[in-house]
Amino acid sequence: MNIKAVLALASIAALDLVVAHAAAPSQAAAVAAALPQTRLEFGLANDPGNLGWMTASGVPWGYRYQYLSAGVNTNQGWETWNSPTGAFATYYMDASSANGYLPVFSYYELLQSNPSTGANESDRDYSNLNNASTMAAYYANFKLLMQKAGAYGKTVVVQVEPDLWGYLQQRASGGDASTVSASVSGSGFADVAGIPNTAQGFGRALLKIRDLYATNAQLAIHASGWANGIDIDSSTDPTVNAVAVADATAAFLNSAGIASNPYGSTWDLVFNDLDDHDAAWWEQQGRDNASFTHWWDPSNTTYPNFTRYLAWVAELKAKTGRPQVAWQVPVGNQYFLTMNNTCGHYQDNVAPYFISHASDLFSAGLIAVLFGAGKLPRVMGDFAKGIKAFKSGMKEEDEAAAASSPPAQVTPPAGAAASTASVGVGDRPRAWRGPPRTAACSVRLDRGDRESGRDLPALRLPALRHEEAALHRHR
Repeated sequence: MNIKAVLALASIAALDLVVAHAAAPSQAAAVAAALPQTRLEFGLANDPGNLGWMTASGVPWGYRYQYLSAGVNTNQGWETWNSPTGAFATYYMDASSANGYLPVFSYYELLQSNPSTGANESDRDYSNLNNASTMAAYYANFKLLMQKAGAYGKTVVVQVEPDLWGYLQQRASGGDASTVSASVSGSGFADVAGIPNTAQGFGRALLKIRDLYATNAQLAIHASGWANGIDIDSSTDPTVNAVAVADATAAFLNSAGIASNPYGSTWDLVFNDLDDHDAAWWEQQGRDNASFTHWWDPSNTTYPNFTRYLAWVAELKAKTGRPQVAWQVPVGNQYFLTMNNTCGHYQDNVAPYFISHASDLFSAGLIAVLFGAGKLPRVMGDFAKGIKAFKSGMKEEDEAAAASSPPAQVTPPAGAAASTASVGVGDRPRAWRGPPRTAACSVRLDRGDRESGRDLPALRLPALRHEEAALHRHR
């Protein structure tokens, strides 16, 4: 590793990444017009309380995202976080636009709604999805969000129910969403009357609600790398066929409203997530083994690795015809000394690789990389500060930018959306969902609390420690 490799991180600061223009995408023209697609863009999780350091960082972020969660019938959901009802979304969109960011909402409501009965996340999601009363409240809540988005009038991205689509794919006969039951017209909600009571109908119903109230909103469905029985992101098996895995997921997503919708429009984007903790966190818990690891090989020789992931993404892009977004991406690294594998400072190698291989990501069909969620101002301040250090010749500033909240908008209540998560393929807990938490790093593997503290520092390989020391002297 030489200093040139380290300087690759500087690209995120200026985002003047020289990437080749891909062939004209085949998604709807409206999406092409609404979202930047001439180069790879970067964004990150950012709640209202941390907007100040984001704007002060000097980094031209393209996107800013926030969970909307806590359940549609619990009196604790996003619609209650500000007054009047639903104002939180309006404030967030307005503040994002005022600072030049495209707002993104990760709409994660189903699991945390009542009654949520079942032995695991998949069962609880499925139970709620088939509960007429719950789903009537769900469609009303989604309608409220679309009304707020429509009033906003500018481009906003809404990622709908990450993980849910993976669970539904696992239930689908022949990979067809129309074979999975769901309460749609059976919910009695007027806007979705006549739409079949299936998972396919559920996807089409959400799209119809968008069409009725917020044609400016871009809706994203989620592709899970573990959905068809093997985790593309963690399996060490060299025989895994990334194209075949992607084809199965693409076929299901196409059946859920990408390929067609007789009731309105189709999905605009496909999101995917890479992991729910930094790789070193997993290693520290002793969860890695011969067939399962969270460390990706940057030489792309052993598995899992970046080449296989990008082959999966490229095939999803080819078979769905939709732009791809990598979401909730770990930002741990192995460059800075503060990456000492303690809470908020776990190592990973995904972010440095992504930043230094932006053209590869873009060529595979990714239009944006959104770094992972977290309400740790110190940690995220370190992230932005580390980026600025590269811009100033590796000389880190002494003080982080002070955080400030936009007037009238509250930070979602800590822990409002903590959920009990099942252990999935390869004992990989599902990604953390909900408003950012202030609690210390969790090591409980039965919770959905994603340890999201990730800044930028320390080399993992002993042979490279001398370069780490040299880096420290430069700062």
